[in-house]
Amino acid sequence: MAKKDGVKPKDLQQAQKEVEAVVNIMRENVDKLHQREIDLATLDRTAESVKEYGELWKNYTRHVKKRVWWKNVKFLSAIACAALVIVIITLGTLTFYFIGDDGSSSTSKNNQTRNEVVQIIYNYKTGSQKNYV
Repeated sequence: MAKKDGVKPKDLQQAQKEVEAVVNIMRENVDKLHQREIDLATLDRTAESVKEYGELWKNYTRHVKKRVWWKNVKFLSAIACAALVIVIITLGTLTFYFIGDDGSSSTSKNNQTRNEVVQIIYNYKTGSQKNYV
């Protein structure tokens, strides 16, 4: 075999194989780079989607928090009103019991009523019909 410009055909074939190997490696790297760009774009879209859902979730939780707070306020107001009504009824009953219909203190009248109630309870428990008052 003849030499072309001082290069042996065997050396030329070896160099071509090395060049082809380098070209293949470069093609693989370009393909990997392209795939990486696609993956990054997908990741970026996913991140944007998560961010949007996060904002929606934040607004929803704020709305729910306000709604629950108002429910609690209404519930506590209802309890306070019920307690106030009970206190007013109790004070009215005690005032009527100790002061009476005519507005004057009726301690003797109340004592007589209490004694009658005690007598009725005593008679009920003992089964007797005697009146000790």
